[in-house]
Amino acid sequence: MERQYKGLKLKLFTLTALGILIMIGLAYGAVYRHARRTRILIRAMKQAKQGNLSIRVPVGSQDELGEISSTFNGMLEELRAYIDQVYVSDARQKQAELMALQAQINPHFLYNTLEAIRMRAMIQGADDVGEMTFVLASLFRYSVRPETIVRLEDEMAYCRQYLELHRIRHRDKLHYSIKIEDGLREAPLLKLCLQPLAENAVVHGFNPKSPDNRIDISARKEEANGESCLIIEVEDNGKGMEIDRLLAIQKQLAGRSHGGAVDSSPADGASIAPPPAVSGPAAGSSIGLRNVNERIRLQFGDGYGLSLASQKGKGTRITLRLPLYAKEEDHVQRLDRR
Repeated sequence: MERQYKGLKLKLFTLTALGILIMIGLAYGAVYRHARRTRILIRAMKQAKQGNLSIRVPVGSQDELGEISSTFNGMLEELRAYIDQVYVSDARQKQAELMALQAQINPHFLYNTLEAIRMRAMIQGADDVGEMTFVLASLFRYSVRPETIVRLEDEMAYCRQYLELHRIRHRDKLHYSIKIEDGLREAPLLKLCLQPLAENAVVHGFNPKSPDNRIDISARKEEANGESCLIIEVEDNGKGMEIDRLLAIQKQLAGRSHGGAVDSSPADGASIAPPPAVSGPAAGSSIGLRNVNERIRLQFGDGYGLSLASQKGKGTRITLRLPLYAKEEDHVQRLDRR
């Protein structure tokens, strides 16, 4: 029994020693592997701190360090994308500023030249030429103003000058009226939102054979869903549009943002089916309308913008819907938030 006990004691001692060595080896391996991954992560963070955003840490196993490594890689991706976005945006902004400054040179030059032409015409007794030149020079002067937010009264005055120019040109075959509801003259809105609408009415609605071409522009306040809106309508009694062309333009106006609906009611109130996929000559037309519509919907959302109604032989009505702000500061804050 004593000899057997001594043999068992030796076996137990040997097994215990081997178990301890194995445990130490496994613990050392785990600690070493953990420390090595930690050192890799620390080195990557130091390189990222120095500006190397292309560094990436191998994720390995899905433990705590793996989750930290994955989060670190994702952070670097987002940071690099953000820096690229800011850099590109800054570069585009500088380019836009340079182009804007360059674009101001030509209108100023033309404005001064038109003033010289006007004075020469007045001296020679060509009063109508002098008046047209004066109106055109005023239009240029307004276009080079640096403001992007103007009063409704100023924008209406700009449209009035544009229509007056065409009235003189067509020898009183064009008649127009501009009405602004009380309390809306100081309402702020984006610059050059109305002139393209008036231009569209003149270009596409004017009939040189008719002595009674009319363009009526009106602005009113409307309450909808607890929000005040500015509604501006430009209506003419011109040639109107064929139904296919009308639907094509409506599709263009509706397709810029997230599928916002566009009023498709004709001038006499009859309903029109939703616009189908239309292609043809209208695909490249109405650039001014699409430009205004995109600017408004980008700034204020799909609930605002242009709607178009027309009937062949009876005329066209363009409705501009904008949010109404009591002060210009509120308008600017809304633009900043977007």
